[in-house]
Amino acid sequence: MRLPTGFRWLYPLTLAVAVIASPLLSAGCGGGSSSSPGGGSISTPTPGTPTPTPTPTPSAPVNVKTTIIWANRVSRQQTNGVTSVASAVSAVVSLTNANQNPSTALTQTVNRTADVDTGGSKTYLSTSKVTPGAYALDVKFYSDYDGKGTLVGTAGASASVGSDGNLNATVAAVAKIQKVTIPAEQSITIDQTKRLSNVPGDDVILYEPRDEKNNIVALDTSNNTSTPATLKLVSDTSTVPPSPAVTAQSTSITGKAPGSAVITASIDGAVSASATITVRSKVTLDVTPKNPTVSIESQIPFKVDIKNDNAGTGAKGVIWSVAEGASAGSIDANGVFTSLQREGTFTVVATSNYDPLVSVRVPVIVTSQVAVSVLPTPIPKVSFKGGTLQLTAKVSNVPDGKDDGVTWQVTSANSGSINDAGLFTSNPTRAESYNATVVATSKYDTRKKATVTIPVGSAITGITVTAPGAPGDGTEANPYRLPINAQRQFTGTLVNLPAGQDAGIKWTIISGGGSITPDGGLYSAPGTAQDQVKIRATSNYDPAFPPTIIFVKVESGSAGITVN
Repeated sequence: MRLPTGFRWLYPLTLAVAVIASPLLSAGCGGGSSSSPGGGSISTPTPGTPTPTPTPTPSAPVNVKTTIIWANRVSRQQTNGVTSVASAVSAVVSLTNANQNPSTALTQTVNRTADVDTGGSKTYLSTSKVTPGAYALDVKFYSDYDGKGTLVGTAGASASVGSDGNLNATVAAVAKIQKVTIPAEQSITIDQTKRLSNVPGDDVILYEPRDEKNNIVALDTSNNTSTPATLKLVSDTSTVPPSPAVTAQSTSITGKAPGSAVITASIDGAVSASATITVRSKVTLDVTPKNPTVSIESQIPFKVDIKNDNAGTGAKGVIWSVAEGASAGSIDANGVFTSLQREGTFTVVATSNYDPLVSVRVPVIVTSQVAVSVLPTPIPKVSFKGGTLQLTAKVSNVPDGKDDGVTWQVTSANSGSINDAGLFTSNPTRAESYNATVVATSKYDTRKKATVTIPVGSAITGITVTAPGAPGDGTEANPYRLPINAQRQFTGTLVNLPAGQDAGIKWTIISGGGSITPDGGLYSAPGTAQDQVKIRATSNYDPAFPPTIIFVKVESGSAGITVN
């Protein structure tokens, strides 16, 4: 059997053996007994007893003799302008029989040996044995020894094994290159030469020959360093004209200047699509500072150290840019970055003029360093009922020429007000202790604020009462003494009362006789003696402040005499 393919063949692999059929061995038996002619009696067979059929003796298992006709093994052979390639160097031979369990009767790996490198027949004897008979033959051919490397061809046929071990089958395994591909993103450096090869490596431009099923076809080039494919330069683009990016030979290219080259690879009449090979330089860039932080609307200079730049091309230096665009900031030709009034992490990029493929990206953290503080510290208590406190704000790290002022706001409800100059006034209608929250917000950067809490409460620290001309001090132990029917003017003073606040006192008699004007404090003693009269003085400014209690003793004396 021969497996046909197209008009040009790769890996011509022929497996041919002659088989001599052997007959099956057989044996038989049969028998009976008889009397001598003079015995007077003749025995007869028992009716119904069949005569046994002889059982064939199976053929003994044999070692299989496989003969492979190896094709000439060359790296490159030119025939009428068509390139053909060498054959495989090993094969795996398998025999299977569906009626056996397991069905695989033999798997044998064979190698081309030095004595048949130029082609010819080689017979291999299997180490294991099979029973002579019919089998299915499968052969796989590989590009490396011991059944390793790339599968380069397959073949199959019906076969038989004779009693002498000869394998009877004739097959041919072939593969044809239908197309060629060049993997993307390949590159070379300046002054480097890479050869065209189907075997990956650091010094090669890789191409891939493929069959009609798009499988990669392996090529054996072990006996010759040349390649079976041809390289063609389609176009050349250099970043430093008029220097070419590459120089091209039939099987290799050499990098000359940064840029790119478009090439094709062809083999056995199949031509690849155009592929771009990048040419890289040896330029290195070192940019400092590495990870800077800069305030909004500020500047920071960058420096770059360039090595392996080609000064003779007139393309020395770098191009500065901001990766996120103008909305993230700007950078001038000298590497000075200017931030905007926008926080975030942005990217400064330095790109080689000589080789645009070489660039360095530096993250720049842009953050507002504006800070707002409020004086005085600590914040003193402010009197309720319209008490005032002058606040002052300081805004730091504002760029020159920008507004360093603040806007003021009272954020707690029913707490008071504050004007543009920072003068806080407590709620004039609240006579209770509470906290007022005031926020100072930078006009330049409204995200930056300072918040202060102002305690609002009673400012007075005591209520003192005097009774001019009356003996005593008003305490329970030493009360003011007044004659009956006398009058005395009591005067109350609020200690630490803020200016402009109500200084009035509300007077009431708690116990004892006499009367007192509620708002004036004029006490009129009764006409009878009183051992103890208790009078309360309460602040109009802060009715909740503890009142002062004074004691008066009314004594018998001249009736109707008023003591002033």
